[in-house]
Amino acid sequence: MTKYDAFLSYSNKDIDDVKEIYKYLIDHNLCIWFDKASLEFGDEWIDEIDTGIKKSNTCLVFFKNDTGAWQNDEIKEAKLKSKKDSNFRIIPVLLPGGDRNKLDLPAFLEQKSWVDLRDGLMNMEVLGKLKNTITKTKQIAVYDDSITNTQFNLPIGYTASVENIITLLIGESLYSNKNICIREIIQNSIDACERRKNTFFNVMPEIIVRINLNKGYFEVEDNGDGMNENSFSNSFAIIGKSIQHEKNIMNRTIENSNDRLYLIGKFGIGFISTYIISEKIILSTTYDTCEQINLEINGISEQFKYSKESKVNRHPDKVGTTVRVYLKEVFLKGSSQIDIEKAIKYYCRHIHNLKIIKDDKELEVTQSWNADNALVKHLETSAGEFNLYICIVKDERNLIYTNGGIIINSDIENVMPKHIPKCIGGEINFFPGVIDLNIARDDIIDNEKSVKFKYHITDAIKALIIKATKNQSDDNYDNILKTLKYYLSLSLKTNKDYLNTLPFNFIEASELLISFWKLNHYGLKVHRFL
Repeated sequence: MTKYDAFLSYSNKDIDDVKEIYKYLIDHNLCIWFDKASLEFGDEWIDEIDTGIKKSNTCLVFFKNDTGAWQNDEIKEAKLKSKKDSNFRIIPVLLPGGDRNKLDLPAFLEQKSWVDLRDGLMNMEVLGKLKNTITKTKQIAVYDDSITNTQFNLPIGYTASVENIITLLIGESLYSNKNICIREIIQNSIDACERRKNTFFNVMPEIIVRINLNKGYFEVEDNGDGMNENSFSNSFAIIGKSIQHEKNIMNRTIENSNDRLYLIGKFGIGFISTYIISEKIILSTTYDTCEQINLEINGISEQFKYSKESKVNRHPDKVGTTVRVYLKEVFLKGSSQIDIEKAIKYYCRHIHNLKIIKDDKELEVTQSWNADNALVKHLETSAGEFNLYICIVKDERNLIYTNGGIIINSDIENVMPKHIPKCIGGEINFFPGVIDLNIARDDIIDNEKSVKFKYHITDAIKALIIKATKNQSDDNYDNILKTLKYYLSLSLKTNKDYLNTLPFNFIEASELLISFWKLNHYGLKVHRFL
């Protein structure tokens, strides 16, 4: 069953003009119901017109001065459909030589935004906007549309409303933070550098983030593998498809941990989060031995604007990619202002070869493991899986989770053991692919992988506390004492499943507590070890 992007309603007097518009739309891969092309010999043309409107997502109503004999009926039918289908659009188009003031039109059409072609039939800017408006309501089959089924004129499968799905993907339902695109763009650069490092020997990764608040943009430049025409067309320009998912890349990621690519990106939708905050995006990318690709994007539903030269001053022979994001006015000042520098430092906790340049001044980039000013620290690592810093502090501290150096979240329930007292915190950095993340990459999926790491953390806590008992300074005494009492009380519980997740059984906790006991003797603090 054919679905149409637009139905053309016009007066037969204007057929020559309408034919030119029809040719333009079909040349841009739109499926158009046009009676001169859509009706076949023997068709009941009145019924076919009615069916054509019902099968279309948009109705273009062309005017010059007079309405055609059947246009009023077509407009009425289109209006009936618009009442039943809120996504159906009726768009009036004023042709060259037309005079809107002489037209006697229904009131609802007068109130709509018109496409004005009076200055010329082939006004490319106006026609481009018209095409994009039609495309916004375009529905794409998610089934094999070569199969037909005429029974009751019913659909044979689902179709997807592109504009609505895109709005969902980049809206707050997926990304709670408006600045999340900063993380996504940097992750893309990290992956690009990782791919190139594993392809070209002696190419050291380099990622530079430039912030220019005076001109209202930030940009991310890398020396990764860049994109050629094939990868740009088949990966970047297809929402939901990631370069990492290509078969040859996937084969390399499942090899042993010493050889695999540590790619962070996964879902292929991260870049479109940029449209939450961007006024426009300028991109320049060069793949080895290929011609540079330069383009400007002014919105998720707008056409790419290509240029021969880079508008971000990237040398055409320099392999890699530069993405410049111009922020919307609302995010440059006031309560909605986005602090780009703060966001980068929040998300990028352990990214090597990262530079931040703000207003031509290079900023210091420090790597913290959330263990500063700790009383006792313990490092535990597992080759190719994770690095874990855990510590005891005077007050309270979270346990932060990162993936490939990019923050996930803190105190994630799916990995966090239930028995960590607040005075124990730190950070665990997973190697990419070791744990499974949700689609927004701000939480860890609860599965066998996450359960495994609960026990890793439990073992690390045990090693930390044993280490702390050997360092009985007055600074950490109270916290260690409270922690040991806490675990002793937990070990008294009879639930075996719960006991299996504790770092100490009853005997171990008791022995540690006794060995650490503090006695007051004649007003003096004395440590006794038994």
